[in-house]
Parts: sequence; structure tokens; C-alpha cells
Amino acid sequence: EQKRIASMLEEAETLKKKRAEADQKMNELIPALFNKMFGGVVANGKQWPVVKFSEIGKARLGKMLDAKQQTGKNKRLYLRNANVQWGKIELHDLLEMDFSEKEREEFRLRYGDLLICEGGEIGRAAIWKDEITECYFQKALHRVRLNPSLATPEFVLYFLKSLATSGFHAYTSGTATIAHLTGVQLASIRVPLPPIDLQNQFTDKAKGIETCREKQKESTMQMENLFASLLSKSLTGKVD
Repeated sequence: EQKRIASMLEEAETLKKKRAEADQKMNELIPALFNKMFGGVVANGKQWPVVKFSEIGKARLGKMLDAKQQTGKNKRLYLRNANVQWGKIELHDLLEMDFSEKEREEFRLRYGDLLICEGGEIGRAAIWKDEITECYFQKALHRVRLNPSLATPEFVLYFLKSLATSGFHAYTSGTATIAHLTGVQLASIRVPLPPIDLQNQFTDKAKGIETCREKQKESTMQMENLFASLLSKSLTGKVD
């Protein structure tokens, strides 16, 4: 019986390892697709026309947190630097601060807004997809609203991710090092710009991969729960 239980646990562990490998490969799919379609866009091997970041969209920093101005009467959830990870928004620890009616108009996030970290891991970015009904953003983040005729959020996100690997100083105007990605520095980033039709094709394919990844994530969680249940039953000797 012990051998049978050990064999079942070993098979379950093997399946977990294979799923982890599959998850890793899934995470690599979109960057690989980006490089395939745009040919290493940071190096611009395909000689796309180059524009400044300020030409493809409008950016602004969020609201500064001022403890003295907080009354608690107009509290709203907001994103800070820690909530914006590469390609995803973390919502488990959102904070609140006051936003006046005018500030709510100015700082409320809309579907498709690109959020870029100003400090920490500079340039780290994610796309807001109305994960919750109402949300705002703090000064540590740039919100970018792109011109849809020029660039898609998905293209710019993976351009920034590629740029982060080589270093932002290589693509800004004469800046040797960057501790914080200021509005001026962000505006000066040079962006090789492929045709919008090609960007849209990338966006559609990337969304398809994201859908598959979410389904695979759900399946992984189910597998983890089954493994935990099997392990618990093995300790009590009640494995069927």
C-alpha cells in the first residue's frame, strides 16, 4: 500500500513538473511572437520609421499622495508602483485616497490605458483592462493614452519590455543613467514604429495567447489542489 501511494505521488509530481515547463513556455510565447513579427524592434533591424514617444500618445503622472489633504470623504481605490507588474495588474492590496470630483475626471483609468512605472523597475508596464469598475492612479505611475491610429498598447508594452532588457538610456536623449523615468525622459524615448495593421495583428494573436494562458493557469490551480488533496489522503492512509 505504501508503494502504491508513493507511486501515485511520484506520478503527480511528474505531472506538476511538466505543467510548470508548459507554463514557462507559455510565458515565452508572446515575447517570441513579438520578436518574430517585428524583428528585434529595439535594434530596428527592419528599419521601421522612428518617432518620439510623445508623438504616439499622451502621458501624465498620477496624483501625489498628500496625507495632510486626506479627509476620507472622497476615498477611491488607486494603483501604485507595486500594483503594476510586467503585463499584469495586481489588485490584492489596493490602497485608497481622496479624489475630488475634478481629480476623478482627470485620474480615472479607462480600458486600454498603458501604465508605466516611473521608479523602481523603471519602464515596467501593464495595460488597464477594467479589472474593477472604478480605479485611479498615483504619481509613481505614468498613464499613457495612445493614438490608436499609430500604436497599440500591446505593441508598446512589449517594446518597453524589450527596451528594459537593453537599458532605457540607450533609447533616450543623452541620458547616461536613469533612476526615475521622468515625463521628459519618457517623451524622448525613440520608438521604431511598424505599420498599425501589423501591430493590430500582433495584438489579436497576443490576446489569444493570453486567453490560453488564463485557462492554463486555472488548470494548474486545479492540479495543485488535487495534489494537495492526494498528499493529505496519503498521510491518513485514505487514498482511493
